[in-house]
Amino acid sequence: MIERLARHLASSYLPNTSRDRRPLAVDREQTSAITTFYNIYNDVLFLQKYANNLTPEERNYYIKENLLGLFSEFAGKIPYRKIAYLLGDRGLCYGDIRMTDMLRYTTDLAGEREVQENIGHSWVYKEFEESYRAGQLLKHAAVISPPKNWDYGYIFYYEAEYDAALARNVVKMHAIKYDESRQGITNSQNILLRINPRLIYRNTREFLEFPIFDLARTPDLDSVLKAAGISEPDVKYSRWFEDAVMKDEIILYGMSRYILLATDLANSLNQFSQEDRYKKLAEMDFLLRGMYNRAKEIKDRYDKTSVGQDYRYSQPYTYNLSYQDGHPAAFQRNFANYAAKPATVKGGGSCPSISNRGSSGFMSSYQLSEGLSLGETAESLISGSSSNRENNQGGCSNCGRESDGHYHCPHCNMAYIDETDIPADQRTKICDGTLPNGQLCGFKFNC
Repeated sequence: MIERLARHLASSYLPNTSRDRRPLAVDREQTSAITTFYNIYNDVLFLQKYANNLTPEERNYYIKENLLGLFSEFAGKIPYRKIAYLLGDRGLCYGDIRMTDMLRYTTDLAGEREVQENIGHSWVYKEFEESYRAGQLLKHAAVISPPKNWDYGYIFYYEAEYDAALARNVVKMHAIKYDESRQGITNSQNILLRINPRLIYRNTREFLEFPIFDLARTPDLDSVLKAAGISEPDVKYSRWFEDAVMKDEIILYGMSRYILLATDLANSLNQFSQEDRYKKLAEMDFLLRGMYNRAKEIKDRYDKTSVGQDYRYSQPYTYNLSYQDGHPAAFQRNFANYAAKPATVKGGGSCPSISNRGSSGFMSSYQLSEGLSLGETAESLISGSSSNRENNQGGCSNCGRESDGHYHCPHCNMAYIDETDIPADQRTKICDGTLPNGQLCGFKFNC
């Protein structure tokens, strides 16, 4: 019998996101700083709590995937979210969490809808694990999830691939949103017809409990995106944008430095003074702004071309000057120019539903891991169908008090009253709580 998740994997508080601090939905026309949606400290926490059994290369991989997801959703506005699982002798894992173990735990806490979701996704997880052990790796699988309380559903498309840099197999799950009437299945049935016309699902339970393994008519991500109703130009653009971002030298420079800082803080946090910690976090913030603004420029250059889908990526810089930290001084100045600009996003990301409050916050690796350790499936966290303690009991998931809009510091868990109606310049900027070691918390809120 598989044991529940180890007690140390369960945190006393849910992660900080805009959805935790902003009880109202994000205004789709409002311009906000990217740090409103992304907390850089979550990357440090993920490495500390959920990456202890990973190799250095695997730890770096998760941070890269996290950043790529952020840039794709908020700068590129691509029409899906992606989660990468590692597949090996331990099974299908997200960080240190084995997915089948997590589902055994979540079933104890789940409502009827979540039990149905668990049946379908656990089937997918087990098929990937068993095919790996048999030496005949399953190529892909899909679960169509009609909505419960929203006007759209999700296709969860799983695709296995071999990652040469990691020298191991990964399974990437793409959450693809599609239009559907609330609690309806008409469009879900049409999508199923495009994916596999031999299958007939008559209700939501059958969609959730029976994954699709025969995907001969839609053998890859592009064809599944088209089955969901996404246009061919948008499909081509999405793939192009992700490829362009991961080849861009400006972004790769910032990413490598960002990972070094996050790793340094995660490995030696208590060895740094409070001032040194703030300096490192400030540099991570600087790097995030530079990378995000560069990703936005890539998107803008694409949009300005008359035939964007035919735009060819090119490297705009050549370097032959003196090197500093392995990069030319001119290159660093170019990066600093990007980081010096405000890093803003209009409205929110391209996949707004990650909570029942309708927020457009980004779900980082740490936040996903926290949700998993607290009994939520990755799919329910993305689709907004989760039955977490706050939704089930009407209380705050951090402290159990009434959900009255108050929020908690993600560093020390100190509670603050709802500040939604308080002018931005009067809201709490720095946490004055106390850490377990007696030091002042000093966490900086992005509000």
